[in-house]
Amino acid sequence: MKCIFLLFIIVLAKIAFAKGFMLAFILLSFWLKGKSIKKSAVEWNNYFLTLSESFLSKYIIILYCISTALSSYISYILFDVFGFNNPVFKTIILTVICVVFSGIRYRKKGNAVIKDAVYKIHKSSFKEITKERLEE
Repeated sequence: MKCIFLLFIIVLAKIAFAKGFMLAFILLSFWLKGKSIKKSAVEWNNYFLTLSESFLSKYIIILYCISTALSSYISYILFDVFGFNNPVFKTIILTVICVVFSGIRYRKKGNAVIKDAVYKIHKSSFKEITKERLEE
């Protein structure tokens, strides 16, 4: 019973860390982009208008892979600390299961969500640019 409870804790920790790392990387990338364009609203709008679905998809997949690798490492540490046999094997199994479930969810909803997000970003940026030009 104790092993099942600890396994449940490790799975929850892996999921939480993967999502946390993903959010942190997205926020970090926006912060770095903001510094590179000196927080100019016009530059932000131009940047958002140049975003494409394929770039965004690849970018999200890369961030997901990095987040998964880091959260898997934390899972390995937890398996080892809690005294599970073969922590590397258990970490690999947990990572593969998470990747498969995420892949299925991405195929079902991911592309549609990205298309919708890019459309909304382009629409909002275009409105801002139009608004700025009318004010001038």
